[in-house]
Amino acid sequence: MNDDTDHAADGSTHRETTPENEHRALASLGIQCALSLAEVTAELAPVPYIGPLVKCLTAVFQAVEKSRVNK
Repeated sequence: MNDDTDHAADGSTHRETTPENEHRALASLGIQCALSLAEVTAELAPVPYIGPLVKCLTAVFQAVEKSRVNK
């Protein structure tokens, strides 16, 4: 008989839980994704030949931010 509940092999009900380390990893990812354009540029500056790419990406990010403001 299928009653659409999730049961473990021992008959107990299985519940999905998120481990604490996963919460910490997600929080860390959130912080990393919140880098400003200046921080990203500063990180990429020492890489050879990255200047033109940084300028291009800066223009793209500025256009995206401008479009968000105009909405």
